[in-house]
Formats: sequence, C-alpha cells, structure tokens
Amino acid sequence: MTELEEIHKDCDMRGLDDILQRWARFFSTLLNTKSPTLNPDIIERVTQRPATRDTQRLGDVPELEEVARATKGLKNWKAPGHDSLPAELLKIDDDEPFVPGHLHTILGKAWNGGGIPREWKDATIKVLYKKGDRSNCNNYRGISLLSHVGKVPIKIITNSLSAFCEANNFLPEEQCGFRPGRSTVDMLFGVCRLQELGRRRNYRSTCASST
Repeated sequence: MTELEEIHKDCDMRGLDDILQRWARFFSTLLNTKSPTLNPDIIERVTQRPATRDTQRLGDVPELEEVARATKGLKNWKAPGHDSLPAELLKIDDDEPFVPGHLHTILGKAWNGGGIPREWKDATIKVLYKKGDRSNCNNYRGISLLSHVGKVPIKIITNSLSAFCEANNFLPEEQCGFRPGRSTVDMLFGVCRLQELGRRRNYRSTCASST
C-alpha cells in the first residue's frame, strides 16, 4: 500500500488520481487567495523616495560576481525542487566559474527578455502529517520545494535591494532583522536589560519594545 493510499484508506476514494485531485483542490483553495490591493494614496504619502538615477542600477543585468555570490549563499542540505539539483552541486568551486558562468548567461537572457523560466517558479508540494484524522487534508502541513537554480535570481535581487537600502539609509537604526551584521538577539537583550534596570530602580511601570 502506497503512502497516499494509506492516508486515504478510510475514504471512498480508491485510485491515486482521485487522491491527487483532492490534494490539488485543497491546496488550490488554500494558496490561490486574492492579493490585497495597495491604495495609491498611501504611495503619495511616502516622503522619502530614491532618485530615479539611483534606482537605475537595480535594473541592470547582474554581474558574474553577483551570480557567484548568490550561488555561494545558497543553504546546504536543503531538499531540491522538481529538477533534483541540490545546492551543493551549484556551489562546486573549480578554477573556472563553470556553473556561475552558465547561470550568468541564462540569467542575462531572462533578465533582458523580461521572463523567468517556469521551471524556476513551479513548486513541488510535499505533505507532512501533523495529528488527527489522517483522511482530513487539514491535518497535514504542506512544504513547497523550489528549484535551487530559481533561488539564485531571488538572492541577487535581495542582495541588491539590501545594499541599496543600506547605502541610502532608508532603514531605521532600530531595525536589526534581515540586515547584515545585525541581530535581533541584540535588540532583545537590550529590551531585557531596560526592563531589569527599571525593576532595580523601582519604577512603577516599565515598558520597552523592539521592532
């Protein structure tokens, strides 16, 4: 008996096609929700905006060094997507940047053409049983496995935006999350320290927050 048959052994469905269709309907309803629309009036209230000349660099085709840095930044021991290519394979370090060189060529064509290959965007969903009735899809947690190759352009864009925001001081000094060289642990330590000082000085009420 296969895993899917075991999951639905108490259901009326008998064929794997019926089971897969049920999972497809479940995740289609769960994931295909309508995205919220952004009120254009909110954009007009943003007072700090980068100059057009400063943002032009963000649209340039990534350099080979950017591709190599993004490839090296992929996490090891992560499950691959449908292409079965592990991150470790893309990070093979030879005398010549063979893999980053080919990725740079492919990315350049995709960047100039304005389209990303569908294989980079498609996800393979794996389900993990949590607890409860095994025939109830709500008792499973879905994990989306994406192609590691498709993660490279995402990392390039993330690195570029992060460097751009740091160079132009767009982020407040208090923000430590998702910033290189900073840690939210330090902020939490500061909050705990302030609360401790408040108790030592017998303040009636002490409030400290972190963002």
